[in-house]
Amino acid sequence: MSLLAPASASARADKATVKPLCGHPTCTTPQWRKRVKQIRRNVVRLRDRRGLLHIRLRPARLTHSQAQLAREAARWLVRWHQVKDTKPLWRTLQRWDDWMCIHGHEGAWTDPNGPYHGGLQMDAGFMRTYGGDLLERYGTADHWPAAAQVAVAERAYRTRGFNPWPNTARACGVL
Repeated sequence: MSLLAPASASARADKATVKPLCGHPTCTTPQWRKRVKQIRRNVVRLRDRRGLLHIRLRPARLTHSQAQLAREAARWLVRWHQVKDTKPLWRTLQRWDDWMCIHGHEGAWTDPNGPYHGGLQMDAGFMRTYGGDLLERYGTADHWPAAAQVAVAERAYRTRGFNPWPNTARACGVL
């Protein structure tokens, strides 16, 4: 009996195959390109959901051979783990409670009513100036993750303070 257990365990290990990054036993160059794009998109979305806009991400390199595309996919998986392991904005930002107070007086995170959009009521010029990358990727602020809206507001805070929200900032006691 004891001799059968290790043999069957090794037989299971031999049958278990490692699934390649592209998801197919033999990957073509277009499949590798598609997989690299998919992994990068997941990294960008995770970064945005966590409000980690300070983490810069380069474009994916898609003009290589299959071996180079496989390495590129592996690099993006490493980057995904780095973003995943970084503390999200709400755990590191000292003014998080101030932003939540301002949001409480402004609107829903998904408020689409122009000319102001999102939970911090950003107008088009504000979104272009401080969140152009998100505006290009997602559209107006009502389509951005909440943490990304706060991260953009934090970008503006560095130069303008809470002045873009004069009434609600006063109501929250931060202006």
